[in-house]
Amino acid sequence: METIRPIAIFILFHLFLANVSLATETSKVRWQVVPDSNYTIDQIVQQDYFSFQHFDTIYPNRHSQYWVRVSIHHPEGDNFYLSASPNINNKWYFQVSDGRWKKISTGLLVPSDTRDHRVKAEGIISDSLICYIHMDVRKMDNITSFLPTIKVINETIRDSKEKYILLFSTISAIILLIYIVNFLIDYYMLKESTHVYYLMVLIGGLMYVVSYHSVIDLIINLRFVKVIDASLTQIYSADISYIINRLSIMIIFFGIIQLSNTFLDLKNALPLWNKILDYYAYFFVGINGLSLTITLLTSFPVDMYLISISNIMLILAMILVLIGGIFCLKKDKNNAILFLTGHLVPFLLIIVTSVIVEIYAFEKTIAYTIIPYLSVLSLPMSLSIVLAIRVRNVKNALTKNLLYTQQLGIENERMRYDKEIENLENENIKNQLELEKMHRENLELKIDLQNRQLLTSAMQNQKKDTIIHHISQEVSKISKNEEASSTAPLKAIRLLMLNLKTAEANWHSFKEHFEKIHPDFFEKLKREYPELTPNEVRLSAYLQLNLTNKEIAVLQNIEPSSVKRAKIRLKQKLNKSENS
Repeated sequence: METIRPIAIFILFHLFLANVSLATETSKVRWQVVPDSNYTIDQIVQQDYFSFQHFDTIYPNRHSQYWVRVSIHHPEGDNFYLSASPNINNKWYFQVSDGRWKKISTGLLVPSDTRDHRVKAEGIISDSLICYIHMDVRKMDNITSFLPTIKVINETIRDSKEKYILLFSTISAIILLIYIVNFLIDYYMLKESTHVYYLMVLIGGLMYVVSYHSVIDLIINLRFVKVIDASLTQIYSADISYIINRLSIMIIFFGIIQLSNTFLDLKNALPLWNKILDYYAYFFVGINGLSLTITLLTSFPVDMYLISISNIMLILAMILVLIGGIFCLKKDKNNAILFLTGHLVPFLLIIVTSVIVEIYAFEKTIAYTIIPYLSVLSLPMSLSIVLAIRVRNVKNALTKNLLYTQQLGIENERMRYDKEIENLENENIKNQLELEKMHRENLELKIDLQNRQLLTSAMQNQKKDTIIHHISQEVSKISKNEEASSTAPLKAIRLLMLNLKTAEANWHSFKEHFEKIHPDFFEKLKREYPELTPNEVRLSAYLQLNLTNKEIAVLQNIEPSSVKRAKIRLKQKLNKSENS
């Protein structure tokens, strides 16, 4: 992009020199007009057959075609070009050296390889020239009357001007195309909405460049013209260049407004100002689009009357945008300063262009020729600078975000590792709990097994004691017989029974095995409940083994109901002891 700016400056300098060389023509031009009635050039030329009436006003609503006899006195003696207005569909006739009349067609409806639709004068004798024009004014039937105008321009001046205008327009278009491609690439890479409006402004600028001096006529061979107004000295018409030029102004205007809103983020920074600019942009485009449509579809020249209003609206819009940028200095200082410094020059040039076009309309002055191009070319140049700075800021922000993201990623990775370690620790704790649970279950199973073994042993001892008790009763019955009681066998049986009466010993054996399974049970029970009787202590041990009433009754050789009552008394005593 840096190489484009010197080229643009070079072109501007040469265009300035070209326009400075323009001189005021000293040629004297006279003309006479006559309505056409299918005359040939030979009939028009023959003075004895036909003579021109001396009036110079054309009435399109009376006749659709006219003949114009042109007499030119050109004392400079150089070659020159001619143009006639209206220049819609004219046929020029020049008498060449062999006496024949050469016809040259020109006009907005005639295909041409020239931009300005001028014709080079031929058949100049000394410093005078007489030629004829056949004017077709059928496109002007909505105009009551007007004066035709004939203009003469020196060949050297005209060719020099055309050369520089075409060169400048071409280079400007190429510059804008390069910028458009560059912005498209940037938009593809950055996906920033601001670039959309940059592109809109650039496309509008390209349309303006190729239409401002009707260069588009050399590119598009589409002939269209509509005469929308006329005065005694000037004809106003709308052709392809005019339409594209008007559309380009709407596109540039809308793009600048939306670009400003997006760049400054006015929707969040200044919501009210954002709405004002939005409505203003839509109103400008709507009113200009509607007026252009009405002008092209009807005979009422609305668009021509609104040009001045449009220029004023354009100036006001640039002022509003700059004011919005100033207001944003309080919200986002860096962004607002970047916007104002980057867009101030093109916005001021747009204001100057609107003023110049309004003041010097239809006057081909240096300012009228140069300033509009300057304003259009200043847009991409300033935009590229602003965008470069903005892209750099975005890249810096992206770099910071990338570093932050990387740090965040590292932090997340560390947190993930910590989480995995925590999960492993939780899994380890869970496994330990499972092991403890299994150990506890195994211990409970072991204790339960020991309890069952202890219960079985106690039941066997109780059964043995019961049998001994029954034998003792039978022996007692026999002992009542004194003779039998003194026999040696009976004494031996009594001695054996005495040895077998081990109920108390069985209890001590049971207690010893019980304490192995439930250590400190009896000691703790006596310490907390010292008022318990031996039978209640024994009952507590049986309850600790989760024995049923029936099993306890068998062990104590009592009825189950007695066990139930004993349990109630034990519970009452324990509760009473706890409450005290």
